Amino acid sequence: MGEMALSLREMRSGYYHLTSILVAKLSVDAMLLRVVPAFAFAAAFYPLVNFDPAIDHFGTFLTITVLVNVAAGTLVAALSIPFDSLGSANICATILMLVLLLLNGALL
Repeated sequence: MGEMALSLREMRSGYYHLTSILVAKLSVDAMLLRVVPAFAFAAAFYPLVNFDPAIDHFGTFLTITVLVNVAAGTLVAALSIPFDSLGSANICATILMLVLLLLNGALL
């Protein structure tokens, strides 16, 4: 049974509400897929680039890295909603990210 069908069955049975599912999924997505990789990236590459070693500058760099990662993930998730097929959503998200990369992230 798919995750969506299972969630719908449990919501109809009254186990929990849609907002609890949404909060749980968004928090797990935000922490595991957005914050942890951004922190690993910042911890590895901040010293290699020879930025200012002060902790407040690293915090600013980490905050900006996490926010860009969250914005990109949200944009791709929102873009995938109208598509029926995963393949077409992936290709459109890839094209969009390449266009944004071409524009130096100005629209992200």
